[in-house]
Amino acid sequence: MLELHGQRILDENYAPGFKTKLHAKDLRIALESAETNAINMPGTELSDHYLQTLLEQGNGELDSSAMAKVILEDT
Repeated sequence: MLELHGQRILDENYAPGFKTKLHAKDLRIALESAETNAINMPGTELSDHYLQTLLEQGNGELDSSAMAKVILEDT
């Protein structure tokens, strides 16, 4: 992820490649499947938290690398 998006994150260039809203949808499907199969996926849950926060902020159209914004706000 950082090799592909690292410079974009540093430049705060979150033009859509893979939109946050689509990434969040796919991650929700994965988490629902994990729950059905009693699989614990804490890293995926954390990523989902960041994506959901972006959506709540109205950033669903940004590239999912905009998770960096949420992570930086948390630190």
